[in-house]
Amino acid sequence: MSSEIVSVEDASLEDIYRVEVEAWGDDLSASKSTIEERLETHAEGFIGVKNEDELVGYLYGIRYDHEEVDPRTWEEATDLDLHDPESDQMYITTVGVSENHRGEGYGTKLLQGLEDRATEIGVQEIYLGRRDTDGNKRFYESNGYQEVEKIEGWWPEDGSSEGQGVMMKKQV
Repeated sequence: MSSEIVSVEDASLEDIYRVEVEAWGDDLSASKSTIEERLETHAEGFIGVKNEDELVGYLYGIRYDHEEVDPRTWEEATDLDLHDPESDQMYITTVGVSENHRGEGYGTKLLQGLEDRATEIGVQEIYLGRRDTDGNKRFYESNGYQEVEKIEGWWPEDGSSEGQGVMMKKQV
C-alpha cells in the first residue's frame, strides 16, 4: 500500500465529496456545501489519505470544549457554531474510507495523522461518537480510544445500531 497523509490543500472538494458518498452512501452523506463549510471553519481538522494519487479516505474534526458542550446527538456534535479554535479538545465528526479500500489500514492512518496534527496545534484530547456496533468498537479501541459513555438516540435508527451511540476519547 503506497499511501500518504495529505492536508486540505492537497485534496479537491470533488474528491472529498466522492469519498463521503462512497463511505456513507447517499442517505447519510454530508452535502458538498456542508463539507465546504467545514473546511472553511477548521481546515486544520482535515486529514486525507491517498493511495497513489487517489484520495481514498478522509477524517474531519472540529475543536471545542467537550465539558461545556457535551453533545447528546450527532447533529449537536457536528454543529460548526461550537468550533473554538483555542480549545485543547477536538471532536471527530467524520471518518470515511471508500468502500473498496476498507480493511487496508487507511482508517488507522487517518487517526494517526489527526493525532499528530492535534499534538502540533495543542489539542490534548480527541473525542468521537460512534454507532454502537462491534466492528466500530474493535476499530477504535485498537487505536487507543476508550469508551466514555453510551448515548441513547445518538444516530437515527437504521437497523445497525438502533440509535445507540457511544462517546469515546483518547489523550494525545
